[in-house]
Amino acid sequence: MTPAESDIATALVGTWTLTAWTLSDADGERSPYGEDPAGLLVYAPDGGMAAVVSERRRPLLPTPSPRRAPAEALASAYLGSFSYAGRWRVEGGEVVHAVEVAQNPALVGTEQRRTVLLDGTALALVAQESAGGATRTHTLRWRRG
Repeated sequence: MTPAESDIATALVGTWTLTAWTLSDADGERSPYGEDPAGLLVYAPDGGMAAVVSERRRPLLPTPSPRRAPAEALASAYLGSFSYAGRWRVEGGEVVHAVEVAQNPALVGTEQRRTVLLDGTALALVAQESAGGATRTHTLRWRRG
């Protein structure tokens, strides 16, 4: 790890609270989980990481146990949140999340790369993805704590 990568890694360790998630593409800009999403991102010093994001005001399931909830309510709950965990490392100006467990099974075994923009207690993670022949940009903004 280069000295610059080591500095980034040191600065990332800790807990971050989501302040905004913006998705930009040819159709414009929107917030996948509403204008006031909830989320936590944790980078452990031993290389473990976890990310959880959701709509802040998701409706409660109509039953105490999700196993007894109707399919429509479960689908809504699933689509209103996002989570994964695994190992992390810094390469260049990017943090790489090696996904080991995820709400979306398609993410397991993937590496999610994010450009790191640090400014004091503010962090932006930026990722580009191709979808249907077009490129979209995700920008997640976090604050320490």
